Amino acid sequence: MIWSLWQGKGKPHFKTFLQPLVDELNKLQEGVIVGQHEVKAILTCCTIDMQTKAQVMEMSPHNGQYACITCEEQGLVFQQGKGHRKAIPFETEIPRGTVDLEQR
Repeated sequence: MIWSLWQGKGKPHFKTFLQPLVDELNKLQEGVIVGQHEVKAILTCCTIDMQTKAQVMEMSPHNGQYACITCEEQGLVFQQGKGHRKAIPFETEIPRGTVDLEQR
C-alpha cells in the first residue's frame, strides 16, 4: 500500500503532512466497526528512503554529524579521492557490565 508520494518544490512539513495518517492508524489500533465486527489493525513496518527517514525522525541526514540512530558518535569526515566520506569510528572499549570474552 502506498499512502503517499511527494513531488514538488521544497520539502513537506512532516508533522502536518503525516498527521492524518497517524490519526487513522490510531483509530484502527483502537478498533473500528465494519459491518457487525470490530476490526483492529496496527502498522508493523514502513519503508522510506534515508533522506526522508531523517526528516521524519527529525534527526541529521545519513551524511551529517551525529547521524547514527543507535549511538551518539559525531563521526569523522575524511577526504577520499575527489570527494569526502563519513565514518563512525569503531569503539573497542567494552561497556561496564558486559563480559570480556578475551579474558576468559
